[in-house]
Amino acid sequence: MSDLHSLILSIWPTPEFQQWFIDCYRDAIRSSMFTGFLSLSGFLLSATTFIVIQMKNEVFDRPEYLERYRVSQKHASKSNSKSTVYGPLKRLSKILTSTICISLFASVAQITIGLIGTFETVLFCYSVALIAIGFVFFVLWLIACNLSAWFKDLDERAEDKLAASSSGGSVLKSN
Repeated sequence: MSDLHSLILSIWPTPEFQQWFIDCYRDAIRSSMFTGFLSLSGFLLSATTFIVIQMKNEVFDRPEYLERYRVSQKHASKSNSKSTVYGPLKRLSKILTSTICISLFASVAQITIGLIGTFETVLFCYSVALIAIGFVFFVLWLIACNLSAWFKDLDERAEDKLAASSSGGSVLKSN
């Protein structure tokens, strides 16, 4: 047991470093993290509605998507019977909502828990901020994947229109 205790003491920061860490957080970082995460959560809140509605209208309501979904359900196993047409959109919406909540929590933690001013509470505030940043990068990756699929679909539609126009069809037919 004393070996574990001595190991913890050997890697635990010195009191001087702890004080520097607390002072740096209090004087230079806490207010910026509060406003940054508050702004981020507000932006994500407004963007979530736009992203979800646009993806629904432009991807998930398209006849091509509905046909792909129908075909995939024919080939899906019985264990995957919980899949729904809007399942991917619901999951994207849930992760966006979770990211908003964790960003808001990170913001509020800076002006509540961060005011306590101990090394552990400052470390906690940094940890919550890092988790929120991780969520944001994950959401960005999910959105990029969805946009990539959307752009691929748009390219296919454009190529179909060009092929139809070169064979005598009209390019201006509606979507």
